[in-house]
Amino acid sequence: MANDTKKEDAQRKYSKYQAVKQQMSVLLQERLVLEEKSSELMTCIEAMKRLKTADAGKSVWSPVGAGAFAKAALNDADNFIIGIGAGVFVEEAKDRAIEILENRRREILSYMEESQTKAERLGKEAEALEIELQGMM
Repeated sequence: MANDTKKEDAQRKYSKYQAVKQQMSVLLQERLVLEEKSSELMTCIEAMKRLKTADAGKSVWSPVGAGAFAKAALNDADNFIIGIGAGVFVEEAKDRAIEILENRRREILSYMEESQTKAERLGKEAEALEIELQGMM
């Protein structure tokens, strides 16, 4: 009877260990996506900052999707259309658009920090469970 209890306890711990490892895997995938998004935002912000009013009328390469670009004339380097969520886009002055994107990037970096803390906690929990399981074997 005691053997059955130990076996059930080991199975519960192993299931919990597997769940913790799965959570860590999900956090890692989320982090990769967030890092990519943060980098994309930084590139966009830097490009917007480099555009000057005097650049109006110059040729630029504009993305059309799937890694393809079209040559276009820049008519306005002082205003941008940006997505604000739920498929809604608005025109904003350059400084305000940059501010919005920088805030978005700060939110992503903050979430990445929280995610890192959670991953570290889960790592310690997984390690403790692994030690317990090894001791049961």
